[in-house]
Amino acid sequence: VASSVPRPAMAAAISDVVPEDDRRRAYGFHYWAINLGFAVAASVAGLLANVSWQLVFGLDASTSVLAAALLYVAMRYATPATQSTAPSSSSAAAAAASASRASWRDMITGTLTDGVFMLLVLQGLMDACMFSQVSVPLAAEMKSDGLATQYGPLIAINGVLIVLLQPTITQVSSRIRPSLVMGFGCFLVGFGFFLTTFCALWWQYAISIGVWTLGE
Repeated sequence: VASSVPRPAMAAAISDVVPEDDRRRAYGFHYWAINLGFAVAASVAGLLANVSWQLVFGLDASTSVLAAALLYVAMRYATPATQSTAPSSSSAAAAAASASRASWRDMITGTLTDGVFMLLVLQGLMDACMFSQVSVPLAAEMKSDGLATQYGPLIAINGVLIVLLQPTITQVSSRIRPSLVMGFGCFLVGFGFFLTTFCALWWQYAISIGVWTLGE
């Protein structure tokens, strides 16, 4: 839960400070950077865990605090334009507050009645449910096959492939209809996790991770 808390705020911050024409590339670089860190962390954490779990959790917490500090310094001046703070009468303030409440109601109602957007939310939820298997069930499955010490290096395949392939795949997929890209991506994610059912050896897990990573 804690690791996912920054995601909506980060996405909104990128939207705030990056011009619309550059946002696709900005989000791509953001995701690329996350997975570059993940590829390193997944491999290193397995080695550090053999030394001390306290070291793993301590370094994880420390890097999170460091990231917060860096973001604060980098983003403190990059805030959206604020409205004028000129004094207004109480009646004008009340009218503004009422309009604000109405706009919130309209936004919520409009969102819930937007069929395409709600399908997108459902698709995102289903994807999140599949990817949540990576952190615990997949590790448990590998442990049952005697591959506990190989979980870190194998899961690092995910980050390495994204670092290597995402810039190219992003450029290619930008020329294809988004609905086709999303549909095919979701299929690969589901199929990749389905392949885990038949995995028992390290190279079989590597193939399944490669498939759902391409979908991701």
